Amino acid sequence: MVELRSIQKSLSSGEKEKAELMQSLAKLKDDLTRLQLCESSPDISTLSLPQEKLSTASQTDLSGELMPIGTRLAEMARMRLLYDEARKKIQLIQQQLADLEEKVVPGQAESDQDR
Repeated sequence: MVELRSIQKSLSSGEKEKAELMQSLAKLKDDLTRLQLCESSPDISTLSLPQEKLSTASQTDLSGELMPIGTRLAEMARMRLLYDEARKKIQLIQQQLADLEEKVVPGQAESDQDR
């Protein structure tokens, strides 16, 4: 049972990490899209706004705003790799949890499938 709890905690922390990575990836994607739009067709409304204020995300986190586009793309790729790794870990933990549940109560899993 201790191992089962440990796996459940790992699964929970993996889900939190996944959510954080997805949020970071979404912000980077939005920033990249915004930069591409600003570079391709600037108009009066975007030219009059300071670049730091265009993000609808946290206005206090400006660390990504000052990076060149190449660095930001590299960061996006790194985040995607981290996300993929986290997703694989979660799948492995889910499989281990299912295997443990099957060992603990082998007949119950079959009766749950019949419902």
